[in-house]
Amino acid sequence: MSAMPTGLEQRRHVYAASAIVLGALFIRWRASLGEFWLDEIWSWFLVQFQVTSWSDVVFTLKHDNNHLLNSWFLYALGPGQDWTIYRLPSVLFGTATVALAGWWGRLHGTSVGWFAMILTAGSYVLTHYSSEARGYAPLMFFSLLAFIAMERALATGKAKWDVVWNFAAIFGVLSHATFVTMLVSIGLWSVVTMLTSATSKGYVVLRLLRWHFIPVLFAGWLYWVNLSQVAIGGGIQQSPLGVVRDALSLTIGGPFENWVSTVFAGIVATSVIVCLTWLAVTRQKRYAFAFAMIIAIAPVGLVAFLGYSDLYVRFFLTSILFVMLLFSLALGRLYDAGGRRRWFAVAITIAIVAGNAVHIERVFRLGRGSYLVALDLILNESRDDRTVIAFDNDFRHRLVVAFYQNRIVKLQSMDFVEPQRAWSNPEWLLTHGFDRDWQPVDSITPTGGTRYDLVRVFPYAGLSGWSLGVYRRAED
Repeated sequence: MSAMPTGLEQRRHVYAASAIVLGALFIRWRASLGEFWLDEIWSWFLVQFQVTSWSDVVFTLKHDNNHLLNSWFLYALGPGQDWTIYRLPSVLFGTATVALAGWWGRLHGTSVGWFAMILTAGSYVLTHYSSEARGYAPLMFFSLLAFIAMERALATGKAKWDVVWNFAAIFGVLSHATFVTMLVSIGLWSVVTMLTSATSKGYVVLRLLRWHFIPVLFAGWLYWVNLSQVAIGGGIQQSPLGVVRDALSLTIGGPFENWVSTVFAGIVATSVIVCLTWLAVTRQKRYAFAFAMIIAIAPVGLVAFLGYSDLYVRFFLTSILFVMLLFSLALGRLYDAGGRRRWFAVAITIAIVAGNAVHIERVFRLGRGSYLVALDLILNESRDDRTVIAFDNDFRHRLVVAFYQNRIVKLQSMDFVEPQRAWSNPEWLLTHGFDRDWQPVDSITPTGGTRYDLVRVFPYAGLSGWSLGVYRRAED
């Protein structure tokens, strides 16, 4: 473990750490400036039309898009805010996670702290989900806080860490239901650690009760009054193995959805196994067990138990976060070893940050969709007296457009029909695709026999949202 800096060096470290946190804040804020996408808008509509009090979020709003803590933020902010304001809590939680990662790393050595901050600050996946109004950024923050609290509680036995753990566990469950994987992982870690320590059984039972009675009781109550009754909104069908592959690849800045991502995923999986083995060999078996549970065993077990058909990279968000922390441990040790190992650690970090930066730049440029630009194009180029648009999916498009129509006066002159009705042969047709490199066909003929020609494609960055295809009625 590297020596802790003092004096002038300590102040320089504080300035550097502050710069990294501010950089993380800027990246997440910049990524939050794009358009609201379906799930954020859906959450907003659910809160505005079904919630009239704070308690309604728990007892009335029973939908899988209801991430309770985020719904409370939406309710508190009210219906009239700019959509970027609704994302502000996530931006702040995501930034705080970077600072928390640095603090955790410093507990294991100065170098580990730097690598933990750099990797989490520059992560594409963490940035993406820290820049949208949902429950994933609080989930990351409280997952890491819970892990730190239990680590310190096991190491020091101080009651203050018991309190922090209980606080983090309760708010983790309120952030997102998948925090249950952290409850299980940290719970088993604490049980294994206590049972293998040289303490009395009575003390072990007392400690375990202090740690887990309230969080488990709260999670059970929340499941009874809300989670067991939620309606599933549905989504797109994806290969579970493909989702896991993309999650692994994106962790180190690899690509989406192709054979190269399989190579990157293999590198990450192999590296995780090597790092876990290193922890076990260096007499940190219980720590290796905790990381293995959080990264792989608990999330995969939850997916297998629930039989998810709609699986996404975000379901493995805590796994990605803790892979970065695990890598930070290894990179810090390599750096402290000096010589070529130090340069190897630096080179790996630069490569990971550079790969992630490519994806982050795409989020800055393309966001989660381009409805405002597409609708502006349609308004400016319409030939008919009334601007009429059909959709290839009525629910998805209509909900997004309705959100913007409530805010932008010029969009209120638009009318919308389902393409199956082909009412008055609407001049415009919007289609969508989820592949990042999606390229729609040049012409399509929906029900009714009218041909529509492709005018423009608006791509999106990936993970959340979709690409838009704008078609116009052919004038033969």
